[in-house]
Amino acid sequence: MSSLLEILIKNKLENKIKLEDSLNTTLSILKDIQLQLQLQQQNQDQKQDQDQEQAQKQTQKTKQDSEQSQSDLDIITDVGKAKIEDANKIKNSGNSTVYVINHASDSKTDKEKKGKKEKKCVSTQLVTNGSFETGDLAGYMVNGTALVIPFNTNIPFDINPHEGENLAYLFPGSSITQNITSGFCDDKVYRLNVTLSSLNPFSSFPTNSRTEVSVQFLDSNENPIGTAQSFTAERFTQPVNGEGSWNYHQLLTDKAPDETKGAQIMIATDDDGAFGIFVDSLSLVLEN
Repeated sequence: MSSLLEILIKNKLENKIKLEDSLNTTLSILKDIQLQLQLQQQNQDQKQDQDQEQAQKQTQKTKQDSEQSQSDLDIITDVGKAKIEDANKIKNSGNSTVYVINHASDSKTDKEKKGKKEKKCVSTQLVTNGSFETGDLAGYMVNGTALVIPFNTNIPFDINPHEGENLAYLFPGSSITQNITSGFCDDKVYRLNVTLSSLNPFSSFPTNSRTEVSVQFLDSNENPIGTAQSFTAERFTQPVNGEGSWNYHQLLTDKAPDETKGAQIMIATDDDGAFGIFVDSLSLVLEN
């Protein structure tokens, strides 16, 4: 009996060591990906600087062309004035050919529309870059470490976005936040949608950190109003991404308080020692 117990304990320890090794290997791979993406971003920034320089040159050329066009127009105008003088001469001489010169006069409306514009509630997607198709975290504030990973990344396992070509990965103890500052109406219910999955390419056992997803309404100065509303995806509950599996989550808010002008959405993982979380298909829309 004692010998059997020792064997079971030994096997359990060996399995634990194997799992820790596989998780450490995966973490190392993700850090390599992050470095590669940072290098890609540097190259993109360099190209953007070159494009901006080219655009400035093109703008300068366009300005020069415009000045030349204006000069040509002045010449044409002078010629036109001469023709008008000739026409007047012809008219005054009693010639049967009469030139009629029409001058377009500037017109201004005497009255301007006044009154308060009706506030429009945007019913479409309010989140910027909700599926991370820009290839980066444009539109988000990042606290901790987060990165965007494309489909078919050159690593020993598959990365499968829920939609499109990219997904975001948040390391433990990290968060992404976005402030949306327009398109909201008071007394309306909004729906937040997001898909989550976990990382463990060498096992079917989920490894996600505890993850909180929240919505906080904001006033015109981007100060919180009302109470933040949230849900929590507990540790080891989201499907492993290796087979393209995702959990779809939905949060219906209470009615937006008076003076609501925007909202802050946040996804945050706690620093609990587990792996982080994959995020995709993040949206916030008017429900009713």
